[in-house]
Amino acid sequence: IYMEALEMLNGRPITFRTFDFGGDKQVEYLPHLKKGIENYYVYRKLFENQIKALLVASKKYPNQVRIMFPMIETFKQYQELKKAVVKLAKEEGIKVPTVGMMLETQSAFINLVDFKNVDFISVGTNDLTSELFNVSRDEVILFENLYVEILEVLKKVIWFCNTNDIYLSVCGELISKKEFAKNAISLGLKNISISPYFINNIYNAINEGE
Repeated sequence: IYMEALEMLNGRPITFRTFDFGGDKQVEYLPHLKKGIENYYVYRKLFENQIKALLVASKKYPNQVRIMFPMIETFKQYQELKKAVVKLAKEEGIKVPTVGMMLETQSAFINLVDFKNVDFISVGTNDLTSELFNVSRDEVILFENLYVEILEVLKKVIWFCNTNDIYLSVCGELISKKEFAKNAISLGLKNISISPYFINNIYNAINEGE
């Protein structure tokens, strides 16, 4: 599946998020666990199998695979998981791909300065807003009164990534909203991950911001 996707992108990179079970993402063949990377330690073989598949795909399509870890809380967690990728890559004789993280926990945001050596960051607006402002992640898009505060959060992250030369993108329901996207772009945001259904919202946000 990974190779088919990479082939279709014809040389362009793809960011693959490692599995993110728990909370709003359930699978029938595993018991419910708290959402987060705790699952990588409980289901170590599953984690390693996914990384190996990504590495094999990366060997055939070099420089196209980017691996991203969700729900990171501390830089130590990111380091441990990246070391696992490096170890498996060496065992398979494959070049280590770019390895980044999602910024979507309160702990990671509060300690943002610790993450100056990550390969790239993707802000997950749903979970990050939920944790910072104590609202349901499924209803984040409804809380328009929080937009100013959330944009202030993004402003800090954009500055941090620009200062440390870290590739930054933003995903989640909020960034698909035209007005929110327009404000985020005006702050310097350059990379957005959304459903194709909302692409016209982003085009309009860019055009209206010029």
